[in-house]
Amino acid sequence: MTAARQIAAIVGLCLPALCAPAADVRAYVIAKTNGEVAAYPDRVAACLSDMNMVYAQAGLGFNLVGCSVVVSNELYVVDYTNAASRVALCNYAKNTGGIELYFVGEIASSQVHAFHTRRGIVVGPDATPRDVSHEVGHACGWKDIYEAHSGTSLAVEGSPRQEWIPDDWSSYYPRNITQADIIQRLLMYGRSGDGHLDIPAGAVRGLWYTNVFNHVTHTWSRDWRISLAPVSAWHGMNRSPQSE
Repeated sequence: MTAARQIAAIVGLCLPALCAPAADVRAYVIAKTNGEVAAYPDRVAACLSDMNMVYAQAGLGFNLVGCSVVVSNELYVVDYTNAASRVALCNYAKNTGGIELYFVGEIASSQVHAFHTRRGIVVGPDATPRDVSHEVGHACGWKDIYEAHSGTSLAVEGSPRQEWIPDDWSSYYPRNITQADIIQRLLMYGRSGDGHLDIPAGAVRGLWYTNVFNHVTHTWSRDWRISLAPVSAWHGMNRSPQSE
């Protein structure tokens, strides 16, 4: 069976979780003219399975409505630091009414495994299904959250308290748990790994940033702060995530 037929065979098998609503997903697997493909059907299916498992916490599911092989040597490698390279890839499909996943053979000029843009989510060869679920979180409007980061001297310290997790507060946390421990459990924890699962009910105090544009230098910078971060199911979540 050809790669294209194998990919097509999984459409309809990746069903949304038993929840509503369900967001449409279209996957585009980039392939070289020599037949080398960036992903095989089981990898695409694993990503959809993880998305449905994780987002069931928030009452959101995903339905794979299309999966295509795109033969293009030029799109097989995307340069993370080159805006034109990112746009060329993610503009392959526009305004599909749902999320677009682009599986590529390499993400150059960066160590990231996957990344989100307004035009779609780029999935590199080393990305895990959980990495993809994390990037979908950005499409839902959530920010990365950390306990500490090399980009700033700020750090989250101390034991959790009600005002730090106001909508998730309970008396059932282990006695020795720290706020940093809670942050590292979250889906939107900013470092790659399969252990990050939780979608909290409300905002969580942590280290996060917004991008700020300087109109004088025409450059972007990160404004780091420690405060309640938008990473939650019921506050600031876009329940109809779409790619432009």
